[in-house]
Amino acid sequence: APAPCTFPFTFLLHLVAAMGRRRQQKRHNKFAHGESQHAPDPLSRCVAAHPSEPLLAMAAGTRIVVLDVGDSPRVITEYLAPSGGDGGAVVRVLAFSPDGKLLMSAGDAKLVYLWDTATWTRVASWRSPKKVSAGTFTTDSRHVIFADKYGDVHVGDATVRNDPEKPQQPALLLGHLCSIVASLLASPNGRYLVSTDKERKVRVSILPDEPMLGSFEVQSYCLGHEYFVSACTWAAPSAPGAHPMLVTGSGDGTVRLWDAERGRLLDTCVVSEREEEVEADAEADMAAGAGAGDGDATAGSAATAAEGGGAAGSAAATGADSAGEDGDSGEGGDDETDDRVVYGLKCAPVTCVACSRDGLSVAALVEGRDEVTLLRVDAEARKLSRVSAEPLPGVRFPEKAAFDVRGRLWVTGGAPLDASKSLHVAVAEVPAGGIGGVPAPVTDAVLPGELRARVEARAEDEESQLASGTLVPAYTQQLMIMRRRWFTPENLESAKRLRKSYPESERLRQLAEQHEAAQAAP
Repeated sequence: APAPCTFPFTFLLHLVAAMGRRRQQKRHNKFAHGESQHAPDPLSRCVAAHPSEPLLAMAAGTRIVVLDVGDSPRVITEYLAPSGGDGGAVVRVLAFSPDGKLLMSAGDAKLVYLWDTATWTRVASWRSPKKVSAGTFTTDSRHVIFADKYGDVHVGDATVRNDPEKPQQPALLLGHLCSIVASLLASPNGRYLVSTDKERKVRVSILPDEPMLGSFEVQSYCLGHEYFVSACTWAAPSAPGAHPMLVTGSGDGTVRLWDAERGRLLDTCVVSEREEEVEADAEADMAAGAGAGDGDATAGSAATAAEGGGAAGSAAATGADSAGEDGDSGEGGDDETDDRVVYGLKCAPVTCVACSRDGLSVAALVEGRDEVTLLRVDAEARKLSRVSAEPLPGVRFPEKAAFDVRGRLWVTGGAPLDASKSLHVAVAEVPAGGIGGVPAPVTDAVLPGELRARVEARAEDEESQLASGTLVPAYTQQLMIMRRRWFTPENLESAKRLRKSYPESERLRQLAEQHEAAQAAP
């Protein structure tokens, strides 16, 4: 029998290696010249309330402002978030520790900082492998927990101090199979950690006594959302015998109430109506079409498995998105443009849910809507009911909300521009017990004119664009990274033919077919 020909296979190996080296060099050259192959993530505006004092921290882009909102409102400190020399410094996470002694800030710089709230100086730092997407503290304030855009959840010892200019390496707590983690929250009793992600999951993990050693047990999964789960909070009514309940907001336009310990759905409240749904058969057709063609079985299987609920496919699909969008890895051939299309429910997503201190009122924000939806939590019946949906004067495109220690609702928003550093702030009194009425604006009384102007730092050109109505975000501009995006069959085939390696791949394929035909001949 003739010896098998190894030339086509060997040449293919060398070709793949050469293409990899070329792409790596291309990526290196772009980053060396300060360029990026990925569009920047949308601007984030954050707000966090101190657990026991009238203090608030706000962030817009790279700027962080800390306010005393007591009887004599004032700015305590204001600074730009350190970049650490590694990419942008946009702040996406602000959180006070439960004991109020620490403030955590993190974001696109891949750095997590702890600030001492007595001196407002940095006392510790950690380096995250990817951009930070969510963060929280353990209930005892001894550990800081943060998640990155690749699905890993890390933990650091908040009692250890180090030079902030020399970040520590965190320990790995748990992972979400390469699915972007959108929010993190420890349970009031300190036993569980809730993490929500891009793949519709709400995971309730058991927090061990020593989190630095990792979490290996899952208490429950709260399954029922039909799209990414963007936010979560605890409703902990103070009534005797009442148990804390988990509240989540999602890209499917709903706010849901859960018994987190048992993973049981208690109630669902629709706050954003769907305009259009993608039919299951159309989704299956697209997933199957994406896998058609030579050399792209991996993409097709990832898309099909992700839609079918396969863990491996989900990890492959979302992991590719996570790595590419983070700007650290992943380059789809030689074509620099992203021809993928947004695919899924056409529905304005819930961007934030915040619960009042008495656990009976929930404020929900919907992307692109200049209003706050107020929900009431019935602790006895364990139900949600919609109370009102009213705009708050002075804030456009609300994004984040928090209740301060005095029960006032703070909402932040602003112009949906990537380069903006301005901030819109509104404050409202919420009816006690979540019963009846609408939030009453008290912004002017809480933030006098000059103080408000300093905090918001509005830009005239941005305000003129807002007034003209030209800044109307498309669906999920703020949460676009959470949307699934697939290549249509037409775009996939076109992109393949535009690759410089396509003619050579076709020639090698034909040679291999000729060789197989010659061996099969008598």
